[in-house]
Formats: sequence, structure tokens, C-alpha cells
Amino acid sequence: MKLFKRTLTTAVAVCLALQSAVVCFGAEAEEQIPAGGEEVGLYTSENDEAIQLTEDMYSSWYEGDQTYDGTEKTLYGYSLMDSNNYYQLTENEDYVVTYENNINVGTATATFTGIGNYTGSFTKNFNIVPTDIYRANIDCEYEQSYCAGNPVQPKPIVTYNDIVLAEGVDYEIEYEDDCGELGWHYAYIKGIGNFNGTDSFEYNVVEAEISSENISVDTSCTYTGYAQTPAPVVTVSDVVLRCGIDYNVSYTNNVNAGTGYMTIEGMNGYTGYVTVPFTISPKAVSEVEILKIADVDYTGKAVRPSLFVKADGNMIKSSDYTVTYYNNTNVGTATAVVTLGGNYESRYPVSTTFKIVLGKPKGFKATADSTTSVKLSWNKIGNCKYRVYRYDPKKKTYKRLTVTSSTSYTDKKLSEATSYTYAVKLEYNSKTGPYITVKGNTKLSTPKMTVKAYNKKVTISWKKNTKADGYQIYWCKGDEWTIPHNDYYSMPKDCYNDYVQLKKITKNSTTSYTKSNLSGSKNYHFKMRAYKTINGKVVYSSWTGIQCKINTVSRLNAATKKSHSTYKIYNVQGKKTKTSTHTLTAEEKKILKNFASKHFKKDWSAAKKIEYTADWIRKNLKYGRIPTGSHSKNIFVYKEGQCSDYNGALVEMMVYLGYDANLVMGNRQGGGQHFWGEIKIDGVTYLLEVGEKVYDSPQWNYKWQFMCLKYSEADGGYKKNGKLY
Repeated sequence: MKLFKRTLTTAVAVCLALQSAVVCFGAEAEEQIPAGGEEVGLYTSENDEAIQLTEDMYSSWYEGDQTYDGTEKTLYGYSLMDSNNYYQLTENEDYVVTYENNINVGTATATFTGIGNYTGSFTKNFNIVPTDIYRANIDCEYEQSYCAGNPVQPKPIVTYNDIVLAEGVDYEIEYEDDCGELGWHYAYIKGIGNFNGTDSFEYNVVEAEISSENISVDTSCTYTGYAQTPAPVVTVSDVVLRCGIDYNVSYTNNVNAGTGYMTIEGMNGYTGYVTVPFTISPKAVSEVEILKIADVDYTGKAVRPSLFVKADGNMIKSSDYTVTYYNNTNVGTATAVVTLGGNYESRYPVSTTFKIVLGKPKGFKATADSTTSVKLSWNKIGNCKYRVYRYDPKKKTYKRLTVTSSTSYTDKKLSEATSYTYAVKLEYNSKTGPYITVKGNTKLSTPKMTVKAYNKKVTISWKKNTKADGYQIYWCKGDEWTIPHNDYYSMPKDCYNDYVQLKKITKNSTTSYTKSNLSGSKNYHFKMRAYKTINGKVVYSSWTGIQCKINTVSRLNAATKKSHSTYKIYNVQGKKTKTSTHTLTAEEKKILKNFASKHFKKDWSAAKKIEYTADWIRKNLKYGRIPTGSHSKNIFVYKEGQCSDYNGALVEMMVYLGYDANLVMGNRQGGGQHFWGEIKIDGVTYLLEVGEKVYDSPQWNYKWQFMCLKYSEADGGYKKNGKLY
């Protein structure tokens, strides 16, 4: 028998020794052939043909399914054994294996095909089963933008072993029904095809921002006179948003030509506040018309009359055109050129002319200047002169009074309280304009008023005014008169109540009026004026007024005065009265004379001087005690003293002026000692008081009163001879 070696992918040799047989496999086969032995071949058949490869040769320790992982699957744990020859086949020497459908889930086929000493083939099937989708990696953005209420269904990237899986092939996604609403949502992935099982991922639907890139709008429109509201198109993430639902839009500056603005503000799932400009173009006009301009009065300055313009037959606003004027200052013909602008435009400007003429003077008025003159005045107009006329009722014509460049003229030498008619007109380069008239009148003379007051009545007198129709007398009551006026016969400045009419006298021949039953401790203010009706209008003279105190100044004015220098001092203690006499010293007379020359006016009455002295003492006195022995010296020199001094100094001034005044020391109510003055007028005794002292601990305050009152009229509890008068 011939021995030989057959080479397969995995070498198998059979070595036979003469005395014993050794079976060798692989690389050891050649090395273990005995020395002197013969090479023999592998038994195949009686005819030495190739061996048939059959499924019976196949055996495996693993017959289970394989799990999909994206790679090619092959059989493992198997072997092929030629049992007839006790020979294990070697892959790629005795057979080869090819696979079909061995990647994806399903039935894979392995085909074993013999080579070398083997021939034929057989197949083995095995299953590839799905892998759980949970093993895949899911990558998805956590934040997803709101989408106008539409479902928000993000597409994740799902990978497995670096293989990107495909939706609909490897998995399906199921979303929540409300996944279009703001907030957190879950999506569920279900494996299909090569995968099974489920997994999930979470995402948050947040507000989407609207930016300028999301907005498109037709930014050009033409002026119509109405609000322009171009509609924007807002697209976010390829979704066209809904106005009023996903955003609001407002407009500004959107009527007139120029740049309008729309503001888009997100809402209900959208944020952002975007302002978008758009252009409103002027309206093109083919016909422009300027309405006729009326004549304009000359002013001496450039005139710019208002005008009216039509564009294509419609009136337009002055803000829609500009006007340029030429030759528009002096009297003559001026030109106005209109150029459209603003909301309108035209190819060319248009023009018109108007006249500048002399008009009527402005502000012409007549003022009563005096009882014999009327002042005329008017406004200045450019370089004009003014022709002034007065009407002559006898000749029934106007008489020219003057031609002047001034803005006023006073017509003099006229009659009192008389009406006159005047006219004035403009003159410019010998041309004149229309005249304007005005009526004026001269003043009524002011009555010279005198007053006499005594025993609670006042008589007011004046001179007759033949030009007047009558007189008006007004009065008001004031508080205690404490500060004298600079001019006794002038209208008072401190009337505390409104004046009311006391008497209207309708005859100009009446020259006096008496008011009786007046209070003895009040100020009364009187004023009067004359009146006359001229041209249906009542004309009044100036007021003249007097303030008087019925029982102080008026009583002192009625007292008899004689030159003397002594006064008595009455010390009244209970029912006993001690009387002493004081004669003014030379020093006291000098002090009184110096005070009088420094303070008294020449036209003052003696009563006025006493009143002023009392007020001066109040204003300047410091309450205290200086032992000089002289009331006048303490008060008028040192300005300090007590009641004996300030009332004593007043009595000494009255004696110096000729009054029969005396000083009294007696009891006040409550038992306090006090000094006051006393004077007899027409047999009636009156007390005199500079100030009434009021205690207000811890400081001494004073309620000052200047009085010339009967004891029965005085308050404060003055006593004499133990009785309260």
C-alpha cells in the first residue's frame, strides 16, 4: 500500500510505522514519521475519491440564539469530525464557512463547503435576536422652544455601539398629548427591528424668543391721512406666529410721512420686544393751488400771512408745506412761494401775490388826563406818521390837531367833565389809511373834603362842583387808631373793613352831610368823590378821604387852649384827695420844645400833635424807673419810665401846647395804683391814657390805648374818690 501526504488548511498526517502506527496531526506529522517508513495517503475510498462533507460531521457545544449588536454574527463552539478516518477537519484547509443574513435580527445561515480532500456542502441556521433599546444612548437637548401651541416633538440622536439608529427602523417615539405646552415633558422610545424594550427621555418646553431676524414686513407705504398698519410676518422655527395669540403689535408715528415704527411683543409662550421701522412715503400731488390771500396791514416788519393750500383739490395742513415770502415788509405787492413737504410732494413749487396796505391804527384810546386835557395814545406801526383829529360838533367835521411820529398826543385847554370824539389814521409816503375813532372825556375835579367830629357825630363838607351830577360818600369802621397817618387829610391806608356807600347825593348843589350816633372808641374812615354821566357812562373823580377818631382827636380839637406852664397832681386815695401843683421847669420846656420842633409838622392841629406824642411814647418807651424827677426828661430823653412818667410826659406836652390838663394818681380795679391824665372840655371831665398796662407773667406786655374818654366810657376799672366811673 502506497502512503502519501495530503495538504489541507489544517494539516493532518497519518504516520505509520512498520511495527506500530502513530497518528499525528498538524505540524508534528512530518516530524514524527519513523525512519525508513513510507509516506502513505489519507484514506478516502476504495477508488481514492474525495470525501463527502456532511452535516453529520458537525457538532457544537452552543446551539443558542445570538443577540444583535450591529456586527456580523458567526457560529462558535463547533467542530467537524471525519469519524471514518478519525480526522478533525480544519477550516480553510478542509472546508470554508460562508454566512448570509448574519447581522440583523432574523435567521442567519452558515454554509460549510468542503475543499481539498472534501467536497460537498451543508448549511446550519441560527437566530439573531433583538437587543434591548435601553442599552442605546439617547442624546436630546433638554430645552425646546415653544412652537405656537403645536406639538413640540424633539428628535433625539440614538446611538448603539457608535451606530446611529434610525427612527422607524430601529425605534419608534411616542410623545405626550400636551407636549406643545410650556413645561417639562416625557417622550418614550420603543425598540423595533433589531431592538426591543422601551426607554424615555425628558425635555422642557420654554418660551421662544422673537428677534428681528424672525420678522419680515413690507416696509414701504404711502401717506393716506390715516394710520398705516402694515402687517408683519413673524416666523420662529419655521412656524408662522399668530398676531394677538403669539404676539401683539403696536404702532407709533404711523400717520404722517416719514419713519413709522411697529413694536412686536411676544406673549403666551413667546418673549421678545422688537421695534421695526417702516417708511411712509409722501403722496405725489399733480396739482397745487394757493387760495387768494387777503390784503395785509403794514406793520413795519416782515409780514407772513396765513394761507390755505389745496393738493389735488383737498385742503392740506400748514405742516405739509413751507412758505417763502418776498418783498413782504413795505407797502406794495408781496409774493408767497409754496413748496410741498411733509406728507406731500410735487415736482415744482407754486406762487401767488398779495398786497400790503395801510390799515387802521392799533390800540387807540383816550384817557382823561386832567380836568382840562385828554391824552390820546396808540401803538407804533413801522415808520408811519399819525394824523390826529378832533370832531367839531358845530361844524360837523373833524379838525386836524397834529401830524406826529409819536405814539401819543395830549389835547389841552378843554372843558372839565366834557366828552370829545377823536380820530387817528396812518400816513406813509404821503399815503394815508383808514381812520379809527374813540371817545374821551376830561376829568371831574376832586372835591376838597373837610370833616368836623364832636359828640359822636361827623359833618363832612365840600365845595360845589357845577360840572358834577352829584357825589358819593363811602365809609368803613376800623379798630383803635394807634398809628397816625403821614397826611392826616389823605385816604387812609389801614381801613380794616371794606368801604360801603354811606350816602349818594344826586344834586351837585349839596355841599355837606352829617352822620350822627357814632361810637366813641372807634376809628371811622370817610371818602367821597364826584360823579357825572357822560355818553351813557358814569365818570368819577378821584377819591378824597379822611380818617377820624370821634372821642379822641375831635374832643381835643374842641378843647379851649391858653398859654400856661403849670398843672395839678391829684392823689386820690379812697375818699381823700391830696392836690399839688407842678410848674414846668426851664429844662422841661426846652425838652418839650426840642421834641416838638423835631417831630411836629407845621400844619398839624394841637390834637394831632398830642395824638402823635402818645403814639411816639408807645413805640419808643422802655418800661422802667429812672429817678431824674422829671417826667419829660425820663420819656423824651431817656425813653424809659412807668405810668407816672409816660402819662405825666403826655400831660406836660399838653400843658406846653396850651391844654388845661392835669395828672391823677388813683386806684385801678383790683387795688393797683396808676397815674393817668385828665382834662376838662366844655365842663366835662375826660381821662387821658397813653397805655393800659396788662400783666402777663413772667413778662410784662402792654395793650396800648390812646384815649380821651369819659370815665363812664373807659374800661379797665379807673376809680376816683373810691367810686368806679
